[in-house]
Amino acid sequence: MYIDYMTVNNETFVHEGHVSYIDCQFDKIICQVVPQLVSFTPASNTNFRAYNGIIIPAVGNGDVQLDPNSIVKPNGGLVQVKYDETGVKTSAGFWDATWNNTTKLFENITARSDGSGNYNLFYYEMIFSTFVVDYFIGSGNEMYECSDVDKLWHGMRLKITAQTCGLDWQYEDIEDHVWKMVFRYTLHRQRLVWNMDHWKEQLLKLLVILEYILVV
Repeated sequence: MYIDYMTVNNETFVHEGHVSYIDCQFDKIICQVVPQLVSFTPASNTNFRAYNGIIIPAVGNGDVQLDPNSIVKPNGGLVQVKYDETGVKTSAGFWDATWNNTTKLFENITARSDGSGNYNLFYYEMIFSTFVVDYFIGSGNEMYECSDVDKLWHGMRLKITAQTCGLDWQYEDIEDHVWKMVFRYTLHRQRLVWNMDHWKEQLLKLLVILEYILVV
């Protein structure tokens, strides 16, 4: 399962997690941070080249083509380069872009062949960090406390993988079974975002449903 957040104009930090589970028999959960991905089509003489899991700039000699109408979207594939606590970039960035808070789209996507950009485009899923690896027995609750927070940079997504160990060769003596899990985590966001148009639309739908029930 993947969870995406809009963080380009709303700083977001992950703090701690909580898991509730029932009917487990050494079943496993893994929680990771991975990049959003872009899709491409093979091409020639383009401005994009696929290299080691990322899309880097090319000057008319590229080997793939991206959809320009897709990568400008909020979750279209642009992934912010991470900075450490001292403000130093932790990796090269091969693209720059400007976020337009009015249109809710990225603009001025610019190549940075020297790696000085603030964004990257990934076509292969890389593991940025793994913050939960645990096995569960029976039923219960777990809290994953942390004295620090980790920033969720734009384009990074939370990936939750659940594995039934009765299907794992290491646990051949455990039969396949049904188990349930609820995972919750604490976010610290710069501000809460309320889309009033969205809630007005939902309220109107609810009123229509209530009116139909009353009429019937």
